[in-house]
Amino acid sequence: MNEDQHTTELLKRALGLLARREHCRSELARKLARHAANPQDLDKVLDHCVAENWLNEVRYAAMLARNRASAGWGPRRVEHELKCAGLSETDIRAGLKDADVDWYATAADWLVRRKPDLSTEEARWKARGRLLQRGFTQDQADHALDVAAALEKGDIPSHGRG
Repeated sequence: MNEDQHTTELLKRALGLLARREHCRSELARKLARHAANPQDLDKVLDHCVAENWLNEVRYAAMLARNRASAGWGPRRVEHELKCAGLSETDIRAGLKDADVDWYATAADWLVRRKPDLSTEEARWKARGRLLQRGFTQDQADHALDVAAALEKGDIPSHGRG
């Protein structure tokens, strides 16, 4: 197989992966590396995917943010994961914005599903700590606690954040 054929096969493999779901450059490079004859071919294929907008790290960041939010993870956790994947701060910020996730509602939904007993200050601190460990901000955790406490009392919480 000549070099052009090998690059074409590598590109086909990249497109197959990208057709299934979004990838960041480092993830796609890792998956393709064992199939590349040399690093130059791999870079050429990755650059082509970026140029054609098949590989887009902002889209990847938005997809990951929506996915993690649906699993009850907060924005700080998502940012950390994206930084570890090698995305730039600019792409991370743009991706989180494009994801259009209501992190306050995500935190409240996660906490309410666990039906916590928030009758003591210690229980509230534990619940707040769990939210912070999941990557929510202090403000988002406090909002979730307010929503959960209101539901526990039988009140219908307002959707405003205060």
